[in-house]
Order: sequence, then structure tokens, then C-alpha cells
Amino acid sequence: MLPRVSSQDESGSSESMVDIDVDEAWLSTTRKRVSFRTTVFRTAAGTTGTAEKTTETWSCRRNAGIRIAVTVGIFETIPLVCERSGVSRNDWHRRVWYYAPAVRHYVRLDEVSGDETRRVELVAVRPGGRGWPPAARAGLDRAVQDTLENMPTGEEVKWGSTAIGANFGIRPTSESGREGGGRCRTYVLIRSDADNPRLYPAVACRAKKSESWFVSLLDKERGTVLADQE
Repeated sequence: MLPRVSSQDESGSSESMVDIDVDEAWLSTTRKRVSFRTTVFRTAAGTTGTAEKTTETWSCRRNAGIRIAVTVGIFETIPLVCERSGVSRNDWHRRVWYYAPAVRHYVRLDEVSGDETRRVELVAVRPGGRGWPPAARAGLDRAVQDTLENMPTGEEVKWGSTAIGANFGIRPTSESGREGGGRCRTYVLIRSDADNPRLYPAVACRAKKSESWFVSLLDKERGTVLADQE
């Protein structure tokens, strides 16, 4: 989560290195605070000289759990808060990840840098399907399409495949209209394997004249997913 390994914008580029023991980097239930330093190398746009080197100190903590509502639903989350202090207000930086254990991913990120604020919410997580037979991947996709098209909110459809040894529940959780007609629905895939239970929430939309649902809030006609994980 921290820091960004590299970044680039109109002012130039930067790369970061972290000085921290990997075993101490995660804020577990027994380790609720961690501090570390990052060394940042910045190169101004249009220059080829030696990069400017600075050192930053970050302090992170694990706050008490909180229930929040985001685009894809309502989740119990663990806020992970990281702050970087500076000599001026513009040097101060704060990031808060709302990590949802059931999803195994953060569902919201709040970021404050100086006087600028930014918020990012998760659009979808789906099973990666790495190593799945094509028929299994297509079968799950068809089941999701049929459920979104025909099942009422709150009803759950079961789907499984012996080819992958996985079982899923597909449950629509809410519905809304779409600009220009059509529908959008939030839903969740519930992987019920005893050794790997997990939720995969998502938002899907269908244009008024379309026959397919697309997992997307970014691209109106093609599926775009922010996180695609095993």
C-alpha cells in the first residue's frame, strides 16, 4: 500500500525505496502501529541529471473496525491509516484504506495531500479464473448474466463446477436506473468452499437496448474491473 513504487506527471518522475522488515509491514491484530522510512528519488521533467534525494517518515496505525457503505455494498472494514508529516501544511499527507476482510481488498481509499482530497471506491472484484477450463469460466459468466436479468434482489442462485472444485452463490443486492435508460445492479459472488470462503462484490449495468450486463462504471459498453484477483 505504501509507498507508490514510482510515479510520473507533468512535473517529472519519482521512485521510492522502503526501509522496513517485510514481516513487520502488515498491521495485524497484535501489531497495531508501524513506522518506516522511504527514500524518494525525484527527477524534474526535461532533465537528465542526478535525481534529487529526500527521506520521508511514515507512521501507520490500525483503527477500530467500522461499517461503511460504498458503491458495491455495505461492508465491515478495518481502517488502515498512514500519515507523513512535513515542515509545512503542503508536506502533510494522509491515506486511509478501508480494508474489508470478507473481500480481502480495500473497498475505499481516502487521501489528503495538503489542501487536496481524493476518494476512490471499488467497482468490482471477480474470480481471476486462472487455470480454469474455458467451459467453467463461460458457465459462471452465463449464470451471472441470467441471475442479473431474471432474479429479484436478495434471491440467490447456486452455481458450481466439478472442473474447478468451486461453488458460488450469485446474489443481486440492489438496483438502480441508468442515465439514458437501462438498469444497473449491484451483486455479490459468494465462494462457499470451506477452505477458501470469500465475497466478490460488483456493479453491473445494461444499456436499454443491450442484451448483456457489463461489470463497469468506467466504460459504458465494455467490462472494466478495478481488481481481478485469485
